[in-house]
Amino acid sequence: MGMKTAKADGKRPRRPRRAPKPQFELFEFAILAWKIDYSFTSNPGRFARGPYEEYQHLEVITRLVRPVRHAGKTVTVVLLGKRGTDAILNAPERSADTAPHVGTLTMRGEHRQYLGALPATAVWGLVAALGADKVRAITMNGTALSRGSASIHWISFTDALEPDEDPA
Repeated sequence: MGMKTAKADGKRPRRPRRAPKPQFELFEFAILAWKIDYSFTSNPGRFARGPYEEYQHLEVITRLVRPVRHAGKTVTVVLLGKRGTDAILNAPERSADTAPHVGTLTMRGEHRQYLGALPATAVWGLVAALGADKVRAITMNGTALSRGSASIHWISFTDALEPDEDPA
């Protein structure tokens, strides 16, 4: 009772396979509010790489629009300004090494946050654009959410979300 019986050919019965999850997914966010935090110190502590250290991060409160199954959820997007990324982008010859990603989107229950890095100069340009109300949406592309986490490989800041496509 309750035991699976073997087929006549001696093989175990197979379970039906689930449809594979998409490898990559597009995430779109409408911007609701934002704030910038910046600090500069001449006494950075024992982990500093020099006599000065700066800390900057832009925090953007968003509403997730796509994918539809998560639409309407509030997600905090935290963007860290990194001077090292500026140096890499401005180097005369860039390394062929590829970065693993630009950030991670986490959506586990009430904890919904994106944590990523941008060149420091890009953060200040983004602050100006946000202040002038020229950036109203964020689009990201990365791996599909798996166990509440997605590795983001591309991020874009735009003035509006893409209109819904009519499937008809």
